[in-house]
Amino acid sequence: LRLLIEKLNDFNIYYLRNMQRIKIWQFTYNLVLTRPIWGFGAGIFPILYYSQNPYNAQHPHNIVLQMAFDYGILVSILLTTFVYLLLFRTWKNLYVKTNFKSIKNNQFDIYWFAASLVALVSQLYDVTYFEGRIAILIWIFLAGLKTINDDNIKVVKK
Repeated sequence: LRLLIEKLNDFNIYYLRNMQRIKIWQFTYNLVLTRPIWGFGAGIFPILYYSQNPYNAQHPHNIVLQMAFDYGILVSILLTTFVYLLLFRTWKNLYVKTNFKSIKNNQFDIYWFAASLVALVSQLYDVTYFEGRIAILIWIFLAGLKTINDDNIKVVKK
């Protein structure tokens, strides 16, 4: 606890700007701006990064930046929008459209949404998606969110 308090007292923006991950994000952002339409292609990031930095980074540590770097900004925006809309519609179906009295009936769906949200948000600060099992898990979560939305549409139509 004492160490945490010391770190919070010593916190400043200068320290944040000098964090290695922030530097990687800045480097990636600048590269994305040089080839915004087509990107650089998969697997090129560690070569470009190591050629200009002593630190050996294998990827940008952010899935949105990774997609923009590899395939261009348009692909990154499309896939990010798809996932955001899926999450938003699921949240809307679970919390806004349903009566809060029926939360007990939707517990599994709520847990599924929470697990999906954690898995997807974690990709914004470290891309574990490259591990095959995590990629499969994320796609299962996305399929489950789609199913939750489809089930809620069927309930509304009845």
